[in-house]
Amino acid sequence: MIFLTAHGGENIGVNLYNMFSSIMKVINEFEDIKVIYPLHLKSLVREIAYNVFQGYSRVKLIEPLVVIEII
Repeated sequence: MIFLTAHGGENIGVNLYNMFSSIMKVINEFEDIKVIYPLHLKSLVREIAYNVFQGYSRVKLIEPLVVIEII
């Protein structure tokens, strides 16, 4: 199980796409891996996440969590 988070403006665009693509490589290599990703509120982050992870049943995109809920 991978709990994925991504913070900061430096992750928007190509960097975010590259990070998501790396996660996809892990998912494709290991059939028992699942990912949970609480989506960021920014629409560009959501758009990239949906584009990259669309159709992958082992990736669960969820709404943002309050930090205390994560801990």
